[in-house]
Amino acid sequence: MQTLPQNSYFVFREYDLARDMRAILAKNLLKISRQKGIKFIIGKDFNLAKNIGADGCHYSDNMPIDHRALRQNNKKNGFILSYSCHSLKSVFFVKKIKADIVFISPIFDTTTHPDSKSLGKIGYLKAKFHFPQIMPLGGVDHKNITFFKKIGALGFGAIDYFNNL
Repeated sequence: MQTLPQNSYFVFREYDLARDMRAILAKNLLKISRQKGIKFIIGKDFNLAKNIGADGCHYSDNMPIDHRALRQNNKKNGFILSYSCHSLKSVFFVKKIKADIVFISPIFDTTTHPDSKSLGKIGYLKAKFHFPQIMPLGGVDHKNITFFKKIGALGFGAIDYFNNL
């Protein structure tokens, strides 16, 4: 987290930890995030996000959740709803529900999901045409980051990029 610029977002996705250990780690990272000016979003656990005072919650497009209820109950409080999409169909859905932060993945081959079919630059550009605020995720690294800078991407998500810093 020390290398992230202010106004970045950190999505906490430690799903394999026991619930109590996940809560402890999330609280500690939230404290560091606040000190660094980084927004802290909890992955797939609305209750944990609300309980520790996180800035929002992150979901995947393949999760069954009541998006309308989440949006209505939390938008007025500034609670961020973040989504990962894996198809253009999902992009249309998150546009309709007015998600705050949207990633589309995987753009390139990635070490974290080696068996996933990547969308490539053309797939990303199609998604960006329909939802200009969408950000790339998956396989983004030092070799291909210039593509996203050239086309004016708002930001990106990248485990591979940050693992190599």
